[in-house]
Amino acid sequence: MKKVNYKLGYHHDWDSNVMLPAMYRIEADGKEKYLFLVDREVGLELLDQPKKIESIYRRDMILIYILFVIPASVIILAMIMTPILHVMGIIK
Repeated sequence: MKKVNYKLGYHHDWDSNVMLPAMYRIEADGKEKYLFLVDREVGLELLDQPKKIESIYRRDMILIYILFVIPASVIILAMIMTPILHVMGIIK
């Protein structure tokens, strides 16, 4: 199992000119991958718990997919299929 390093850094908020504390994963090639925003004190405590960092990241990704990606896909699919089914005479 490879060793994964994490870092508490700052993420530049694009809505305002504010630097917010965030967790980053340091990839094998040295690049930093943004994971999530976190309170500075909580982030310092999480640095010693890599499994907890991964579980928080996984939980956030699942919520994003359930709340945004899947419903948006269903709406787009319905917008595409409705005219097609109407032309075929399946729906009126």
